[in-house]
Amino acid sequence: MAALLARPVLDAAAALPPLGAWHHAAAGLPLDGFAPPLPWPQDALLRVDDDSPDAAALRALPALLHRWPRARLLCLRAPALGFVAGRRRRCPERPFAEHCLAWNAAEAALAALAPRALVLEPSELDDAAALARRLGEVLDAPPAALPEPPPATPPLSLAGMPWTLPEIELFAGLCGAAPEDLAAAARRRPLDLLAALRDGQGRAAGGLSLRWPPQGAGLHLRLPAAPCRLSVAMLWPGGRDRLSLFLAGATRPVELELLVAGSLTRRPLLARALRLEPGEDAEVAATLPAADELLDVTLSAAPAEGTGLELRQARLYRL
Repeated sequence: MAALLARPVLDAAAALPPLGAWHHAAAGLPLDGFAPPLPWPQDALLRVDDDSPDAAALRALPALLHRWPRARLLCLRAPALGFVAGRRRRCPERPFAEHCLAWNAAEAALAALAPRALVLEPSELDDAAALARRLGEVLDAPPAALPEPPPATPPLSLAGMPWTLPEIELFAGLCGAAPEDLAAAARRRPLDLLAALRDGQGRAAGGLSLRWPPQGAGLHLRLPAAPCRLSVAMLWPGGRDRLSLFLAGATRPVELELLVAGSLTRRPLLARALRLEPGEDAEVAATLPAADELLDVTLSAAPAEGTGLELRQARLYRL
């Protein structure tokens, strides 16, 4: 927009009073003592970014604009997905729900500003000529020569976000998502069998003992001198047709068998024999045949004379 209007752009953080003024105005309190001079050219564009949890800057704008009646307000609306993804990249230490609530607060503030503002959707930036005409009408100023359009960026999708399934569900609940988008995103999430075991969805039999170390993501297995097995049952693949498994750290030689079978039909889909020598790793990367049924994943061991090893990765996924 600055290029279309051939005007300088200034950052509100440098041109306006401290952030306390935004909160002061947003609370409906008088701005006495906060009245700033106008340190920027009268024809400049003042950029205000607001992704704070309570949208304080956006809510304060009406009170501040009251001091500059000739000012015109241009708002570029941020779609929920891009807003939350960008805020999460900038503030990864903040709770995921806060990012979603910040977008809701910004939407509410923008709705209150709409009668006094030109609200633009990101898609409108693709047509520079139409945008230039709208800006010229609102600002009563002829636009400058049209700049080169920016390179197109691929659209974001919920399925392409590197979020956990609980985060995807939280986003859908707080920011809204089409049911088909949520379903597609859920299908793209790998099923982490280690997380299922940690949550108590697995079963150890035959004297097998499990230990979760305080550090690291692996699961330590202590195998008795007798046949034993570890299983995660009743998994819904949802189109996930690839299995990845990684074992390491055997203290003695051990014979293992990996079996994937239908939970109800007992139809075997994958059977793989594994042998670990001390210091060696065993990795499985297999494609499963199409199966529209619940699955059991079982890892069995022959008598192992007290062997210990570590299960570092186990997941079902789809490309």
